Amino acid sequence: MYKDAEIGLWLLLGMLVQLALSLGYHRDPQNFSHISPFASEMRRRVWAAIVQMDLRLSSQMGLPRLLKSQQSDTSEPRNLLDSDFDETSVELPPPRPETEVTPVLYGLAKIRIDSIGSLITDLVADTREHQLLEIMHLDEKLHEAEALLPPIFRWQPLSQSLMISPQIVLHRLALQLSVQRLAISLHRRYLSVPYATEERYDHSRNACVRAAIKILEFQQSVHEETQPDGLLYPVRWLLSSLMQSTFLLGMSVLCYYVQLVKSTRNVPLDHDKIFDLLRNTYPIWLRLSAVSHDAQKAVEHLSLVLGLRHRQVDTPLANKEEAALSSTPNGKSAWDAHQGNLICPSNTSIANFVSPEGIAGFSRMFDTDLMAWDTPGSSLSENMFSTDWLLDS
Repeated sequence: MYKDAEIGLWLLLGMLVQLALSLGYHRDPQNFSHISPFASEMRRRVWAAIVQMDLRLSSQMGLPRLLKSQQSDTSEPRNLLDSDFDETSVELPPPRPETEVTPVLYGLAKIRIDSIGSLITDLVADTREHQLLEIMHLDEKLHEAEALLPPIFRWQPLSQSLMISPQIVLHRLALQLSVQRLAISLHRRYLSVPYATEERYDHSRNACVRAAIKILEFQQSVHEETQPDGLLYPVRWLLSSLMQSTFLLGMSVLCYYVQLVKSTRNVPLDHDKIFDLLRNTYPIWLRLSAVSHDAQKAVEHLSLVLGLRHRQVDTPLANKEEAALSSTPNGKSAWDAHQGNLICPSNTSIANFVSPEGIAGFSRMFDTDLMAWDTPGSSLSENMFSTDWLLDS
């Protein structure tokens, strides 16, 4: 099950960032002759992981990132196996081609996206006005970064990925979610009412809605493929609150867009496609609502948009594990998507899912991402980049 985000991780990140700065990890080791090649490369790996954590956790909290690009000159790590160098190495070997998968390659792929993502995050957090030309320039750079991903991490339909490692497929999915999240962050301003009828903002509105649609399509795929017979079932434990908040982002954008169309003329709406996606995502959030307050808010707002009727029951949310399992077949609530009726089993908890926070609760979900530096490798990578810190609260 997904877990909700907690601010404690972000507070701990602040301590980690200050410790790294005090130890000089933000300066490239080539500036210091006393640091060995082995230690230099390991410091680069650690710094890259910290920068990625900062971008993701700060975004998930809806706050500016702690580290700025101009504060560091540390080079990115090389695409090397742990066996390629050790403490006795006099110099580092040249990096392996990106067609060779190493424990570091996924982190390098994320650096491709994060190099633009950091610029987008800074722009979103900036209080100054930015011209549409600047937005379009970053949009172009984002698509260029996606095209430069290592071949193994470029997206392919799941139907063409049956012979690919489940973890590689999940990494591809994570990178795609990062791209779509950043596209929404970049263009979402022009989805609001003041820009809704101006033709020159059509590209931004369409980009925002297309990204949200893709996110919900990915959510449906993840839900299906993490079932016992699914492609992602062996790596289902890698799913985190960061992925959940990205799905919340896509859902909230489409819900907002539906309301925008109702209140504004001349705004196109692919009614059937969007409503089908919202109907399909509803039972997923409903099942998660037994253990997640964020999912409860998703259920609440989807209910309003889809005009659903609920039969509330009295099972307390505190009994999370028991409530998560329904008495219906396969542990799922029964829901008629076409009639809009929800039939909850007696031991499913939705009694408390109405939150007083309202739509404002989604604001901090608008910038999220998933996992970093989590490809298993040899002992060195497992110790330094283990999957224990997948940012799941």
